[in-house]
Amino acid sequence: MEPIASRPSEPGSGTDGGEPAGGFGYNISRAGDERPSATSGRARGLGPARPLRRQPGSIDVSDGLKRVYGIDLGTTYSAIAYVDEHGKPVVVPNGENERITPSVVLFDGDSVIVGNTAKEAAKVEPHRVVSRVKQQMGDPHFVFEHDGQAYSPEDISSFILRKVVGDAMTALGGDGPITDVEIVYGKIYINMSA
Repeated sequence: MEPIASRPSEPGSGTDGGEPAGGFGYNISRAGDERPSATSGRARGLGPARPLRRQPGSIDVSDGLKRVYGIDLGTTYSAIAYVDEHGKPVVVPNGENERITPSVVLFDGDSVIVGNTAKEAAKVEPHRVVSRVKQQMGDPHFVFEHDGQAYSPEDISSFILRKVVGDAMTALGGDGPITDVEIVYGKIYINMSA
């Protein structure tokens, strides 16, 4: 997997409330598109519509540009989406045909299982399951050990990211590897006990 760029999300965004964040900040438009919009005269009742102009930083997938994906790495749930040719975000379903994947990891022998199965296993085998690991990101004292192997929060998060990306590649039916990704990982944790 190639390096992935990341940045923190805005406060209040993300899948921690149960649903994935909608847009990932991309503006897609096509030259000559005469649909009414907030920037066309017809939308404001000021005369005939003008073609929309491509704004700086916009993506026109018809030009052969790569599709860019956004992953919401949430504390409790994660999701992956892209912006389609009409400028609408599309959340890609996981292997269980769900729009969101529990950010829970189960260590089962030599296997690492992410998602609903791991979440259910936490009820009976909590010592083999890690959840809410995003809260521990950057904490050098947090280590999860399994069968003599130590895992940092970043290691565990990488399993979640691999699951989400792998499921998206399968769901999209071989549109090629997913390499251009922006990860949203809003981190707003305040220690109120101080």
